[in-house]
Amino acid sequence: MPTEFLTVQVLQSLGGQVLAIGLITQLCRFLPFVTGPVTQCVAVACGIALQATFAWHGFTAPGLLLNLLNGIITALTAMKGAEVMGGRVTISRETAKRAGVA
Repeated sequence: MPTEFLTVQVLQSLGGQVLAIGLITQLCRFLPFVTGPVTQCVAVACGIALQATFAWHGFTAPGLLLNLLNGIITALTAMKGAEVMGGRVTISRETAKRAGVA
């Protein structure tokens, strides 16, 4: 059974980075000056920083592009996950009935 929550090995994976970005952005939302677009900028900055720190692809043009794109993708994944967990994504009644949920 694991005894640690976030390790370097976890942060090197997409899931670990999404988890870390989600935690950081949720904590930042309690600050009064962090609202909608600022939260997204914080998430993207954290995604790029985590990607550059834990999954560095080198100082070549493709490596820098990969770090940038992977950081943005992890940030977008974390933000969409927060929306789903926060109940901001809704399903129509028809879709729910087809899925057998309603």
